[in-house]
Order: sequence, then structure tokens, then C-alpha cells
Amino acid sequence: MIVINLSDADTVPIRLPWGEETSIKYLGEMFIPVQVHSNLDKAMIACRHDLDTGMMSIVVTDQNRTSLWWHLPSQTSPMTHLR
Repeated sequence: MIVINLSDADTVPIRLPWGEETSIKYLGEMFIPVQVHSNLDKAMIACRHDLDTGMMSIVVTDQNRTSLWWHLPSQTSPMTHLR
């Protein structure tokens, strides 16, 4: 399980079928936000559940906000980088 601060990742705007999203690039991989949690413990439980079911996700903290971000595999990602 990875817990990072948003300032440790590069934010990248991407275009997805439902519109523009802010993604992050961390260790060469792209992630999009999927859930906001009220505290770190709840986000870590959700991340552990994802990992147990085979989904790659990370926990991202940013000041007073904690969220879960899902991995976008490059070979299946429907995205076009805007930058």
C-alpha cells in the first residue's frame, strides 16, 4: 500500500470519455481520484480492499483531504494527455 502527499506527484490534466480530469503521475504510472475519505484510516481500508481484489490504488493526502486514486493502465487507458 502506498500513501503519498499530493505535492510528491506530478498533476496531469487528462481527457476521459466523461470529460477532463486531473490525474497524477507517480513513479511513472497514472492515477485518477475515485473516492474522498474522512480520514486516513478509512482511505487505507478502502485501498486494502482494492488491493485484495486485484485493483491497484494509492492513498493521496493533501492538507485536510484524504482520497483514494485508481491506477490507469497505459495499455487500456482511454486518455489523451493535454500537455
